[in-house]
Amino acid sequence: MVIGVLLAVGIWWVTGGLNSFRERPLKDLLSYSAGINPREATAEVCTEATGSCVEGWRTDVGDFQRFDSVGEAEYWELVLGDEGLRNGTIVLNMTGVDLSLEQKRQAVDVLFSDRDWN
Repeated sequence: MVIGVLLAVGIWWVTGGLNSFRERPLKDLLSYSAGINPREATAEVCTEATGSCVEGWRTDVGDFQRFDSVGEAEYWELVLGDEGLRNGTIVLNMTGVDLSLEQKRQAVDVLFSDRDWN
């Protein structure tokens, strides 16, 4: 029993330990998303009005914003209503963007790239 626990802890440590729970920067999330044309825009997207937004990117499907807490991201998701989606600390603000069904699917695939839908 003890050996099994030690083995599990060892495997967890080797595969990233606590770092595996940290949110990755938007730069990493969007680096494989050339189809939506990501452009770094933190100064434009993260204003005083958006509170604790720490990173922002403009894309063809909307603005991706990373907040310093899940609570702050959840708040902005609620403020945006149908125009916003959230995954952890990342919010996709689609306000004023007219998207086709395929573009919406692409946006969801990028935002939830860590999720297995099966």
